[in-house]
Amino acid sequence: MLRKLILLAMFFSFSFSVSAQETDATDKVVDTDKTNAIEETAKVTEEAEKKEDEEPEDFSYSNQGGSEKNRSESVIHLGITPIGISVDSITQPVSLGYIVNEDFMAAFEIGSFSYEDTDDTSTFALDYKNSGFYFRWFPGNSFNIKLGVYHRTFEGSYLVEETLSETYEGETYTYDAEAEATVTSTATVASLGIGNMWQFDWGMTLGVDWLVYNAVLSHDYSYTVTNNVGYTTAEAEDELAKGEDIFKQIHGLPGLLVVQVGFSF
Repeated sequence: MLRKLILLAMFFSFSFSVSAQETDATDKVVDTDKTNAIEETAKVTEEAEKKEDEEPEDFSYSNQGGSEKNRSESVIHLGITPIGISVDSITQPVSLGYIVNEDFMAAFEIGSFSYEDTDDTSTFALDYKNSGFYFRWFPGNSFNIKLGVYHRTFEGSYLVEETLSETYEGETYTYDAEAEATVTSTATVASLGIGNMWQFDWGMTLGVDWLVYNAVLSHDYSYTVTNNVGYTTAEAEDELAKGEDIFKQIHGLPGLLVVQVGFSF
């Protein structure tokens, strides 16, 4: 009986010892995993803080997507051409555009210009009107190719009122002379240009057409001489007829550095 009790006690003692050893081993594994996880988290945090210190957050224009991204988020474009080395720039045209996507924009443009000069004997007046449609294709971020068709009209008038004198057989005679001439030059012009149009994050656009080529597709020219008193009508009409080629050349003049500012939304 005593032997059985001793053997039973030894069995329980051995089982407890094995169980205790297994528990200690498990606790050691868990503690090791926790330590490794804490060390890894600390390492990642340290590296992130170090990178943030070395590379501060960049809010530059290019980092925010540039013109292409901003166009993709816009639909309507409003613009004006305040300055440029071109005939149509003197009309300071305004434009209303539809942004199809980041690659294409279609727009309608219209502008006008009036000039008048008067001296003691004459009055010169000129009206210039420019309207048309154009398309911009953006193969790059801001770089674009512009293709447009325009209707452009010059309307000019020249009025002369003066007193003339002639001497005949020793006598001097004076008389009032008056004449008015009008000229109209209308052209359909195709326009091809290359340039850049930058669009900023808050909607403003700034564009420059570096070079614009204009081709006259059709040209109508007319002139009249009215209220002619004291002048030779034939001579005046001959001079006005020479203006047809001159006006046609003016319609076809190229453009340089044509600036446009606007807003897209």
